[in-house]
Amino acid sequence: MSESSTNAPANQSNISWYVYLNSDNSQSYANYPGMTLDYNIGGQTGNVGVPSAASCAGGATPLVASGTQTITHNTDGSLGTVSGSVTFNGQGGYSPGTISASASCGSTDFVRIPTTPTFSSGPTRTTGTSTVNMTLSTVTNYGTSLKYYVDYSKNSGSYTGQLNSTSTSFSFTGLTLGSSYVFRGYASDTEGTSTVVTSGSVAIPNVPGLPTLTVGSPLGRAVLLTATGAATNGATIDYYYAQLSSDNGITWKNAAGTLNGTDAMAVSGANFTTTYSNLQGGATFLFRVYAHNQMGNGAIATSPTGTFIPSGGHRYDGSNFIAASTAQRYDAVLLAYTPIVTAKKCLISGVITNAVGSSGTVTYTAANQFVAGNVVTITNVTPTAYNLTNAVIATASPTQFTITNGATGTYSSSTGTALSWADLT
Repeated sequence: MSESSTNAPANQSNISWYVYLNSDNSQSYANYPGMTLDYNIGGQTGNVGVPSAASCAGGATPLVASGTQTITHNTDGSLGTVSGSVTFNGQGGYSPGTISASASCGSTDFVRIPTTPTFSSGPTRTTGTSTVNMTLSTVTNYGTSLKYYVDYSKNSGSYTGQLNSTSTSFSFTGLTLGSSYVFRGYASDTEGTSTVVTSGSVAIPNVPGLPTLTVGSPLGRAVLLTATGAATNGATIDYYYAQLSSDNGITWKNAAGTLNGTDAMAVSGANFTTTYSNLQGGATFLFRVYAHNQMGNGAIATSPTGTFIPSGGHRYDGSNFIAASTAQRYDAVLLAYTPIVTAKKCLISGVITNAVGSSGTVTYTAANQFVAGNVVTITNVTPTAYNLTNAVIATASPTQFTITNGATGTYSSSTGTALSWADLT
């Protein structure tokens, strides 16, 4: 008896067996028809007749029966030794009794590795995070200690970060923003390792890039901000946020268009514009913006220089321009100086580009909003005779104003300033 062939996919072996008569007499079994052989090969049983030509004359050992039996292995591919037995039954007037024989042979053990899994769900990134979840399908296995394995390749690099579990569900956390990952999975038990299955690429978006910040020139106490061009880095920008600082960037405050506001400034869309109004006069502000997407806040763009808000550098109390922090006006009822209500005041200023004295009137050229009756203080003009304190404007246009004054001279200054503080209604 011997293993003649194997069929590993079917988990089977074919066993060939042969039965010979071994006798030293000269009998011819043709004279005794009807004799049979009963066999049991690895649990496969049957009965065959002894060929009539069989003869043991001269000590021959004729072949009287042979066959092939298909033996199914154990589920894990093992079989070990295959045993067989033959019983010779005499009949037809010849009755040698029941004679039995047995034999055995080894068989091939098949390695039966687990079947190949698939990614039955995922891998899919959890929105707003760098976590990827996935589930492998359940495999068929024949060995023991079955586990599932998953690892990944980052940006087409080598595989690393292997996780293993008796469960088919996996979660990879803390993956690198802005990277792409390919995952592979397989199963393994004591019989071996399954074929590896590979996923498609999963991109992990990054926070937005640096926007371009433009800070407009002050319009009174208002400043327009515009932010554009922040790279999305794989996730749509949902908001831009803006902040301002009045202490040179030591502290920053969110502002929703009002002084020292606490609400986040947010505008949907690719670009962001907003106007900060009612900023404190006489202060210098820095501004900064950053974009936001589902992965978080992006790089911050800060204005390179501060923006000075000129309206409110000084207050006029009816006699003099003084520091805003101590601005007062004379109260005719109380007969005393009281703090100015700053919300009702507006500083008017203009840069003087020329001055001409003639016939008791000085005409100043300046882009301004002065009107007749404004009380102004003029500084830094050469000749100094044109520098006046608390002078009343006689006439005014969008580009000039006049003051009654007998001073004359040749204008030679380009840094003159006219200041007036007016009540707001």
